[in-house]
Amino acid sequence: MKKIMVVDDDPNIVELVKKILDLEGYEGIGAISAKEAMEILDKSWKEIDVVICDYMMPEMDGLEFVKNVRKNPLFNDIKIIMLTAIDTFDIIKKSMVLGVKDYIIKPFDPQEIISALERIKEDEIKK
Repeated sequence: MKKIMVVDDDPNIVELVKKILDLEGYEGIGAISAKEAMEILDKSWKEIDVVICDYMMPEMDGLEFVKNVRKNPLFNDIKIIMLTAIDTFDIIKKSMVLGVKDYIIKPFDPQEIISALERIKEDEIKK
């Protein structure tokens, strides 16, 4: 995996997740809005393998963000992990239907992020 983008309107969460990624040897880049994340993807989509995204964000929520990512065929190989405090079955189901690979509920243990990334790596190896 090359780069992992962290999208959350809380800059503290973005920095925390980037630190976790750095400690595991990943390169993390941050975006504090879905709009900013889309701009980064438009410019750097070839370098980004995974997006870790919050659900509750202003302007565009996580589901709308995922829909926008999935509309662009260039972004088809980008895996998405939802990292959010929302744990309702409806939102989890909608996320999975849209192609979200994993769903992590805040507050989270750093190992949950690492495990989700390992599952994505294993799925890639199986292909």
